[in-house]
Amino acid sequence: MSDYGPSLVEHDSTEDYTMLSIGDLMSGLLLLFALLFMLALMQIGELSQARQQTRDKVLATLGQEFRRAGVDVNITRDGEMVLPDRFFFDTGRFELKPEGAQRLRQMMPIFTRVIFARPEFSEEIQRVVIEGHTSQSGDYVGNMNLSLQRANNVLLFIAGQADLPHRDELLARLMGAGRGKIEAHAGEDESDRKVLIRLQFKSDEELLKQLSGALRAG
Repeated sequence: MSDYGPSLVEHDSTEDYTMLSIGDLMSGLLLLFALLFMLALMQIGELSQARQQTRDKVLATLGQEFRRAGVDVNITRDGEMVLPDRFFFDTGRFELKPEGAQRLRQMMPIFTRVIFARPEFSEEIQRVVIEGHTSQSGDYVGNMNLSLQRANNVLLFIAGQADLPHRDELLARLMGAGRGKIEAHAGEDESDRKVLIRLQFKSDEELLKQLSGALRAG
């Protein structure tokens, strides 16, 4: 037997032990990453569910308060308040009618009191968008200009209400947009001629930022 035999055996055993240790470490790290990933998914699900519940509560509260005040406003599940143009504008015009102005005076104090009444409500709202829409009648440029001017006039009227509750908080989120006939139905449909006041809730990107902050804090 060679004098080098035992040394070679001991060397091989050491290498095997080292390889096993590295393999165990890698398995442990993979398991840890898997657990962290599952934890992140669970937290995303919980945050998403909580945020949806808050959004539903915002819309439900708005509906209740409008009904209590006798103000007829249609609120969609997406957070859109539909303002039919027959109450607010004459055909082909962008000047706000007195009837439309009176409706806005009734609506907006209720609207701002609700969405800014609770921190969990206001924190969920990223933008309040005044959005103009037209029917298919007319050309693209004319309809786009008309929808922009109508949205802008509604926005300026709201911004000009000095005694509006939470006015500064609203203006920090308020913006106007014109959609023209992009989302109009085929053919002539009166329901397409409208202005929307749309609540733009925080996006999934904001949710991920919130989760990232929660994980770092934990």
